[in-house]
Amino acid sequence: MKTVNLISCDNGYGLTRDMRLLTDVLEPLDYRVRWIDHGHNEMPACNVGIFLERFNPVLLGMAETSVFIPNMEWFPDEALDYLDSFVQVWAKGVGAASELKRLGVSPITTGFMSRDMFDATVGREDFCLHLSGQSAAKGTREVLEAWRRHPDLPPLLMTSINTFEDNPANVENVGIVSPLQVQNLMNRCRIHVVPSLVEGWGHVLAEGAMCGAAVVTTDASPMNEHIRPEFGLLLPVVSTETLRRTRMNFVDPDDIADAVRQAVALGSADREARSSLARDHVLARNVSCAETVTRLIQELASRA
Repeated sequence: MKTVNLISCDNGYGLTRDMRLLTDVLEPLDYRVRWIDHGHNEMPACNVGIFLERFNPVLLGMAETSVFIPNMEWFPDEALDYLDSFVQVWAKGVGAASELKRLGVSPITTGFMSRDMFDATVGREDFCLHLSGQSAAKGTREVLEAWRRHPDLPPLLMTSINTFEDNPANVENVGIVSPLQVQNLMNRCRIHVVPSLVEGWGHVLAEGAMCGAAVVTTDASPMNEHIRPEFGLLLPVVSTETLRRTRMNFVDPDDIADAVRQAVALGSADREARSSLARDHVLARNVSCAETVTRLIQELASRA
């Protein structure tokens, strides 16, 4: 049996989710998939080692062939000295591919996948949802300012590990909740407001689109690869800052408020049509990525 090791840093739910998604593609193809913490100094030999986000150079030689899938906002400087050790570098999006090319890499743009969180049994409400969790890059400051300036906006539920003393009256921070509660919120709230400064992939956006929500986000890659103007609401970038190997994109709180009002004003037929387009768009990207990963891994494993 051919073996694939998925190597990542053990830094929480996000990477575990990525490893599960890849495992779900590979195991049905009769690959033995093992999860390895990148901090270990040894691992079982494998035909293909896939390093997610970070890597330990010691482990590179323990895979017959190695693949790197970076998140550009956390791209480690030390990776530049080892890029030639990877047979392939996969880019999750068009923006990531461009950034890798600037580093002298010839990436393969694979995209990525997100879980289908849709639940038709949950009743929909005209609430807004801002999922920030433990992230400081979801545009929370701008979202709160939008609701502070515009108290006529619909009620906003947000999930954030942080507490904010000056929350607007119509904003409720429910804190960190369970995955099942997150899924309920994603399906319950018709409008998702996530003007991300930067995303490695953007699961929260893709999952929201699959739930059929009207997603308000930033008109920059990869956010605008998940959310298109045919079904979502894209906010113009008004300023940028550099973060490691990528760019952080900031939006105007007044633009957030205008986009939310547009989402609220959608008629039922228009809303349903947009929901279907959003879901179909992300599901198609899931299928495309799974097919690409399958082809690449089979080619690599056959050479190993």
